Amino acid sequence: MKYIFVILLLISCSKVDNIKFDDTRLKAYADDFAYLVYDVNSDKVVASSNEDKALIPASLFKLFTNFAALEILGPDKKFETKLYINGNIEKGVLKGDLIISGSGDPTFYIENLYNFALALKAIGISEVKGDLLYFDNNFLSLSEINERQTNHALYNPSLSGLNLNFNSVRIDKNQGVYNLIPETESVFVKKTKKNYHLPFYKSNTWFLSRRNKVTTLPVKNSSQFFAATLKLVLNNYGITIGKVKKITKIPKKSSVIVKYESKPVKQIVKDGLVYSNNLYSEILLLHIARANNCKFSNLVEASECLQHWYDQNYPKMNLKFAKFYNGSGLNENIKVSAASILELLKVARSKKYDDDYFVTLLPLSDYSGTMKDRFEASPISVFAKTGSMDFISAIAGYYFNQNNNFIFVFISNNETLREGLHKKTVSSKLASKWRKEINEKHEEVLQLHLK
Repeated sequence: MKYIFVILLLISCSKVDNIKFDDTRLKAYADDFAYLVYDVNSDKVVASSNEDKALIPASLFKLFTNFAALEILGPDKKFETKLYINGNIEKGVLKGDLIISGSGDPTFYIENLYNFALALKAIGISEVKGDLLYFDNNFLSLSEINERQTNHALYNPSLSGLNLNFNSVRIDKNQGVYNLIPETESVFVKKTKKNYHLPFYKSNTWFLSRRNKVTTLPVKNSSQFFAATLKLVLNNYGITIGKVKKITKIPKKSSVIVKYESKPVKQIVKDGLVYSNNLYSEILLLHIARANNCKFSNLVEASECLQHWYDQNYPKMNLKFAKFYNGSGLNENIKVSAASILELLKVARSKKYDDDYFVTLLPLSDYSGTMKDRFEASPISVFAKTGSMDFISAIAGYYFNQNNNFIFVFISNNETLREGLHKKTVSSKLASKWRKEINEKHEEVLQLHLK
């Protein structure tokens, strides 16, 4: 059976070089292929294939989450992280606890933590007799976005009401010793003599073998990591404090001494779309669900809330056959049609948030983010969102030139090759080759129809 699959695979790959731009050959290359090219000036679809078929969009799905965030939360909405004191200050000593409280800011960095240390020193605190308590506002806390995805991948981080440095740590190796940066009491790293090819995680510890290269890895408890890193920063700045502990509510007599605001939603959306940041989209999804007063205990339920919002407000998108599972697209169960994505882009095209049109929040061809190496024949002429997983590739956006204005959507899925990858009869190198070549075909097909 294995050899039969290899023969079929070789036949499939042989079709790549001979593709002509008709639907039969395109669908032979990808098990499922859909596209739409819409002429804005004439208000007509000028080319299409399988436009109503629900396919896996990968990160293209972020368009739904981020557009809804702008509409529901507003472009200027910010998320606060607060530092409280609970106790009395006597001669530079806080006789009580510090409390850090987060409400879902995905943009927090280690350098921002020093604002808390500086504020404490400004009011004369150099020692805390109590502990550092952390509270995540009962925000949904997950160790990873998708448990079926690779758990050491940075694109599959933890998330909670307190997030720091994209919830990741860097690992350096010096004279055979692994060091964490930042080195906190919430994450550990150890060498293992077992010849594992990939890092594996157990009990707050990443285990690396000799084969593992120095890398960056996700943390699995982002709230604890945030608080433990804050303790490290306070110690670095000469402020001693006790243990890091989680609490479920803020004590009544606590008082806020510092408020730190996130970037506004519009900037979070722009950064998240340009660099296809999964953490940003998932955090925005949870804020959307909260703003809509939806009850949810996981990403699936939060995404169902998002889909319900679209059904109520934009029924023309016809999402009744779509499947929403999270906010980032990091789930192969997510399905949506090219026609639905086109309708979303048509609606979003005229939307303006402060001084920025939605179009300009997307990465620009041959220039920025995930579009930096795309549409090199049309530099700074295409604003688009890309999406990719193994043997899944998608792109949708806006094409401008002197005479034309188009919206386009392309989605390619090859389930046969994906299954082969899971069964280890197909290599990851082939997945990279397939993605490169199908991306080129998407651009060539678009250019053909534009002519």
